[in-house]
Amino acid sequence: MKSSPKTPTSRKAYLGLDIHSATTVLVVLNQTGQRLSTRRFGTTGHNLIEAVKAVRATDKHVVLEETPMSHWAVELLRPHCQRVVSCDAKQNRWIARNPQKNDETDAERLAELLRLGRLKEVFHTRDTDRFAFKGAVQHYLDVQQDRIRAKNKIKALFKRVGLPSITGPGVFNQKQRKVILELVPPGAWRLALERRYRHYDHLHAEAREALKEVEQLGRSYWEVAEFLKIPGVGPVTAHSVSAFLQTPHRFKDKSALYRYAALSITDRSSDNKPLGFQRLERGHGCVELKRASYHAWLAATAARNDNEVKTWFLRHLESNGYQQKRSRLATQRKLLATMWALWLHRTTYDPERFAYHRSQSKA
Repeated sequence: MKSSPKTPTSRKAYLGLDIHSATTVLVVLNQTGQRLSTRRFGTTGHNLIEAVKAVRATDKHVVLEETPMSHWAVELLRPHCQRVVSCDAKQNRWIARNPQKNDETDAERLAELLRLGRLKEVFHTRDTDRFAFKGAVQHYLDVQQDRIRAKNKIKALFKRVGLPSITGPGVFNQKQRKVILELVPPGAWRLALERRYRHYDHLHAEAREALKEVEQLGRSYWEVAEFLKIPGVGPVTAHSVSAFLQTPHRFKDKSALYRYAALSITDRSSDNKPLGFQRLERGHGCVELKRASYHAWLAATAARNDNEVKTWFLRHLESNGYQQKRSRLATQRKLLATMWALWLHRTTYDPERFAYHRSQSKA
């Protein structure tokens, strides 16, 4: 481990880490922003702990940017400092757009932003069971996306052999599949279809097993059963909301929840004049929650029987001049806010409270 001269003693220190798979750079600042030391070392758990412990300060605050290695690093360093922060790299334009960008400068600027309180912290749960639950849900959603891609490839191959009329759920039915394959000329095309069907069958079986694991882990969390009482909220949506929120206490209000769920509206202005039209913020938030709320809205409004979610949506639609997108987004926010409030206050779901609650005016 290469290092600068021994770090001077400081009561409070800000430690910026620029972590890569092979090497890590650590820059230490004091309370006034003066650089105390710089170190470069191989990225291992032992080296990270030793580098942080070697900093001579009684109050250590560590910061790193959110990467696939962040959760590991955060959990590793928590016992050895007063605070460890993983921050959203998309918010750090001062670092990303620096013309003199290098590892040492990146680490120093991270520490400086932490010292100034100018970082957007990324939440990392300390509950290992919650972390495993989220991983299981993410795996199921990933497999489902792979299934959709596999389906589309099979449909596309039928078009390539001049059979575009072969569509619908029957294409993937085991009993009808043999009959459908007979319509394809023997040879390379049929072999290609058989390979793609085998791949789809594997993904289908994997998705079933993944969902079983999700539901088994979800039995430990009371809020999942409560979410299922809401019209349109099925098992996948209920488990997804629980897994990706992780805890309701991480949000100070509904606006923070909407922003995290990629359902927040931009509001940019200068000299009290709007800069462009309002729209959903792009490039931020958890898209899995946005998709979950969309599927809940779709299922509730497509139901044959009336329900409180469908009623709320139709009333909002009528009140805003039948702008469907605005009402759909408002209903998605309403669904997420309801689940968040149930969980936060540990209350049971009340259909009447949902149906007759004052509708939101923002789109």
